Amino acid sequence: MANERIEGKVIGVKIADEFLRCQADATLNITINTEADEECKDLDYTGDNVAGASGNLIWEDSSVSTAAWTIDLNAGMFYDSIVGEVDFVDEVVNKDNVVFSVQFVIPSKGEGTSARYFEGDAVLTSLSLNAPTTGKATQDLSFTGKGKPTWTKVP
Repeated sequence: MANERIEGKVIGVKIADEFLRCQADATLNITINTEADEECKDLDYTGDNVAGASGNLIWEDSSVSTAAWTIDLNAGMFYDSIVGEVDFVDEVVNKDNVVFSVQFVIPSKGEGTSARYFEGDAVLTSLSLNAPTTGKATQDLSFTGKGKPTWTKVP
């Protein structure tokens, strides 16, 4: 099983402990934001030769300032609902709920392997209901993390 790539179709997103049915694309993004001190003047010249004052290459020394994460996914829409499946429009419009427990799940394969769970609370920042002229209706969801997530290995 060494060097075996993971099939994208086995990775899914759970919302409030339930997988949404008929998921398509799902993307987990982690962003590390940096900042750098302002450059200082490099006054390395002698005599009256000020033309060479900026001749040395100055390397920026960045430090980590913040980190953020997002999860974006696309899933099918259904007339019926299963127990526990989230109706996002109802949650946002009727209940004013925009914070959900979100998991990005990479399952295990075979004995001795571990599943991986990226998990945290997240704000639903975007909800699009798509009704194409042909094909099935879908919903696009974007979540932005609230605080530090967890990355757990489960045998």
